[in-house]
Amino acid sequence: MLAIEFWNLKLSFLSSRGKINYLEKKTDSTVQNSEYKQTQFSEVSNETLAFDKAILSFNSNDFETARKHLKSFQRSYPKSINIAEVNYWLARAKFELGDTKGSANDFLEAFSLSPRGIFAWKSLLGLAMSLGELGQIEQGCLTLGELKSRFPKKVEENFDEFSVVEEQMKCSE
Repeated sequence: MLAIEFWNLKLSFLSSRGKINYLEKKTDSTVQNSEYKQTQFSEVSNETLAFDKAILSFNSNDFETARKHLKSFQRSYPKSINIAEVNYWLARAKFELGDTKGSANDFLEAFSLSPRGIFAWKSLLGLAMSLGELGQIEQGCLTLGELKSRFPKKVEENFDEFSVVEEQMKCSE
């Protein structure tokens, strides 16, 4: 009973992330299929654990460890559905570590991989910030303009965050 509860908990955790939708119950007649599903489940679980480990490091302000975990994730899971998000978090970690050029590249990559995804607007905002830090004010302001035109609702919902970046680069003048 405990093992079943464990699988159900793990399954629901993974389902909420959109990783796996179901796991068939093992029976004697499906031993071969269940071994395949268990292998498939382990791979998904390892991917999720690798991602979560990186995010936990980031949230603990251990940006160097987060950067290492995210780079490792990129190498291990280049086709992951989370790869755009991984690039976003990698860019954030690099920005915190002072690698502004690297962060700009990764913000751009995150946006390019998923230009309509949930991290797209944040990636454009991060790219604009990075460009501003690099002294490329005109490009940063153009990026903010692109952000306004593509994601007007997100800009409205996050106006304080957006306006701080815009004011720092003096885009409105």
